[in-house]
Amino acid sequence: MSNYIFISNKKRFESLSFSEDEKSKLILTSNLKTDIGLKVDYNKLINKIPLVEDNSGMMLIKLLIDLGKTEVYLAGLDGYSHDLYDNFIDPDFAFLKNNNIMDKMNIGINKLIKNYSKNIKINFITTENYIRSTT
Repeated sequence: MSNYIFISNKKRFESLSFSEDEKSKLILTSNLKTDIGLKVDYNKLINKIPLVEDNSGMMLIKLLIDLGKTEVYLAGLDGYSHDLYDNFIDPDFAFLKNNNIMDKMNIGINKLIKNYSKNIKINFITTENYIRSTT
C-alpha cells in the first residue's frame, strides 16, 4: 500500500491503471497531460547532469527537499546494471544503452545523491548495487 505514487514518465504513466483511491494519491509531473492527481512542475525538478536530468528518483528527492522534508528512505534505487534486464521489473521499460552510458548514469546519480544529502538525510533500505550511499 502506498501513501503517494510519484510518476514523471509518460510511457510508465500510460501503462498503468489506477483505482479511484489511487488516483487521489498520484503526484504527477506537469509534462503528463491528464487532469487526475496532484501536479508538480517538471521543469523545477529536473537537474543539469546529463543522462539523469529527468531520473524520477532524483526528481522525487528534489521535490521532497523543496517541500522541506529532512529525511527520505529509498528502496530499489540501486543504479544501472550492465545487464539491461536487471534494471527494470518490466522488460518493456528496458531501453538500449551501452555500458559506458550506464556507468555515466550511475556517476550522475552518485553526484546528485551527494549534493542532495546536504539538504536531506538519505537512507537506503535496500542495497545500492551500482551507486553509493553517502552514509
